[in-house]
Amino acid sequence: MAGGADQAPTTPVQHDPQAIGHALRGWLAARWPHARDLRITDVCLPQGAGGSNETFLCTATWRDDRRAVHSEGLVVRLAPTGFQIFLEADIGRQYAVLDHLAEHGDVPVPSLHGLEPDAATLGAPFWVMSRVDGVVPSDFPPYNQAGFLVEATPAERERLWLSAMEAFTAIHRVEIGADTAAFRLLDRPERGTTGIDQELEYWRLSMERAVADVPDPTVTALWEWLLTHRPAARPTGLSWGDARMGNMIFDGFRCVAVLDWEMVSLAGGLADLGWWLCLDLSHSEDLGVPRLDGLGSRAATIAFWEERTGQHTADLEWHEAFAGLRLAVILLRAVAIRRSLGAPLPGPGEFGNLETLTARLARTFDLHVPSA
Repeated sequence: MAGGADQAPTTPVQHDPQAIGHALRGWLAARWPHARDLRITDVCLPQGAGGSNETFLCTATWRDDRRAVHSEGLVVRLAPTGFQIFLEADIGRQYAVLDHLAEHGDVPVPSLHGLEPDAATLGAPFWVMSRVDGVVPSDFPPYNQAGFLVEATPAERERLWLSAMEAFTAIHRVEIGADTAAFRLLDRPERGTTGIDQELEYWRLSMERAVADVPDPTVTALWEWLLTHRPAARPTGLSWGDARMGNMIFDGFRCVAVLDWEMVSLAGGLADLGWWLCLDLSHSEDLGVPRLDGLGSRAATIAFWEERTGQHTADLEWHEAFAGLRLAVILLRAVAIRRSLGAPLPGPGEFGNLETLTARLARTFDLHVPSA
């Protein structure tokens, strides 16, 4: 999530698109015996590709046994091989969760076409899914300032928001039992007894790496706040991770796909709600711009989530603080990578500005931050 259309990506392209297309053809041909004369064309990077992994778009064209021609847009997601935002990049977990959602829930996810854990084919582990057509609320420029949502009517924005919330809350109604492949891949008992405890340990390790490169006293103070105020109730459940409208595809103001599962965990739905609200502020208050009419307010978002999930939000403040810490750690890591590349950093009033975020966190949670 640290890249953008108008900014240097934090993960430079590591693979040649033409080579990707050639190797992918052989890989798919072995898995699609029905596809005669298979061709892979139009291999390219998506506009505004993010910084946590490499993603390629392409078109597969083939003939069936009756010589009829078929064509399908595909997305190829590779594990990062160069600069890495996240501490771990296990694409197998992402794939398993998408497969579980496709089988057991009402969450709109793309059709999957296979996972390849071996790096020999494309130079990194990867997976392939169908391309879903539509539009995505933008980070660069932020959707409250420009893009199709600005041009939409308040009624159309409300339709989009309601559809987004339906898809969002559907994630938290999906059962993910301990006997499922997705749970087994997500569960890290060595890091804690509950999903939240495991995520806390993961982000402690991530924070230590980030502040070693870019020290930040606000992030350290927020970590201490989280430990001091840790809630007694810490249920385990599926968490999307990077839960926001910018990771959804819409067609006619209806959510048709939920994307980007790099941060998936067992931290539960309340962790997602905290992240959703935190990122909503990053796209409005932090930029000094109002939320567009028709997009649900904070109170409406919380009420909708409670109604659809049947869960309570008594500990929401803690989860919003945890979301702030995770976002700050990601931005710290992005700062380190951008500096190493000589790339510009987001300035005040731009999405992804670290100083704006940490100032908000210090105010919101009354953090005692030592002077520099």
